[in-house]
Amino acid sequence: MVAATLDLATLRANARAWRAHAGVPLRAVVKSDGYGWGIGDVVRALDDDVDGYCVIDLDEFESVRAVSGRPVAILGSVPAERVASTLSAGGIPNLTDLDAVAAADSWARSNDRRARVRLGLRGAMAWSGIDPDQIGPFASRLAGAELDLECWTHLTDPSLFALQRDTFARAVAGLRAAGVAVVATDIDATAALASGVSAGVATVRVGVGLFGARGLVPIPGVACALRLRAAVVRTARSAGQLVGYGASHAPRGGTLLVARCGYGDGFPRAVDPELGILFVGMQYSVLHRTAPAPEATIELLTAQSDLDALATAARIATHEVVLRLGHAARGDVRMESANV
Repeated sequence: MVAATLDLATLRANARAWRAHAGVPLRAVVKSDGYGWGIGDVVRALDDDVDGYCVIDLDEFESVRAVSGRPVAILGSVPAERVASTLSAGGIPNLTDLDAVAAADSWARSNDRRARVRLGLRGAMAWSGIDPDQIGPFASRLAGAELDLECWTHLTDPSLFALQRDTFARAVAGLRAAGVAVVATDIDATAALASGVSAGVATVRVGVGLFGARGLVPIPGVACALRLRAAVVRTARSAGQLVGYGASHAPRGGTLLVARCGYGDGFPRAVDPELGILFVGMQYSVLHRTAPAPEATIELLTAQSDLDALATAARIATHEVVLRLGHAARGDVRMESANV
């Protein structure tokens, strides 16, 4: 038996911890169907503890709007023909071409009120936004529009954070100098936020951090929200025997456990003796414990688990750990919530 669950109490506590760490309003990133755990369930759980949401496209926007009235920012491009309906439904569209800007301005004038929209500065390909050399034409069009602009970017790699923050700051200064009403900036997501909060931001975005990711920096109050329990099918004294496919040896001393859980159940294919993981196959994993082995089941993920270390051992992103387990569990998702 393998039981993967999401502890909602921990999910909510993580949202509060990240918001306290940032010191500014927090928008929960619930893209990819709530990181695989069900966008509706995740939003309903978080709605009292976050200030809004970020989604990747209009389908996800509609899913969130069906269960929450909080602000929803779209990270992907919103085409000109969908801008008006998005604004009417209370969304904050991301504008990446001048036709979309014109559509937002037209909606604002028709409704006799300013429209809140987003403009992303793209630091690398594969992210929705505009390139730095496109700022001029956008500034000219935005300056006379009835639009309140959230300017945002995605910091892509720790080695580039300082450069990307500086590039973003200069772009925002240029927009403001041109007369654009930049009312908010949005820079930091989980990885960047863990390393420090950017100056002057109005909101932060946290996605995988809600599930317990925190990079290399401990964030007070953030814990693993995933739970994974598996049946123990065999135990043995750890005496240097071959494990898994026979390519490595167990340590001497302690106990070996064979758990009925593998990468076919969403558990990442990680090998890290320090984490007690010696082998992960499709259906079974070999684990090492110094303490006496449990009789029937083992907790593979608890509140004390380090998702980032597990992802590093598996050589995948922490996001992928969360998504794999979410997708694996969706056939029988059980949301557990304890009192906090």
